Amino acid sequence: MIRVFLDANVLFSAADSPRGVNRAIFDIAERREDVLLMADRYVWGEADINLRDLRKTQARAELGTLMALSTLAPSPHSN
Repeated sequence: MIRVFLDANVLFSAADSPRGVNRAIFDIAERREDVLLMADRYVWGEADINLRDLRKTQARAELGTLMALSTLAPSPHSN
């Protein structure tokens, strides 16, 4: 299994540009059974806040779709 931990920049770009390279990561993972995309709540929150601050409503909705295609990783920030 290939585990890919996504950072907020990748999530932001994938949500904001459905035809971009960062979105292609999600498309590839959807087609392959051996790729697991992961991000923690902190990373998702950071991407969401940045999209909200820039008033990118459609991209925030797309971020929700992308969340469904990935796995929630345990946060290193929690005890």
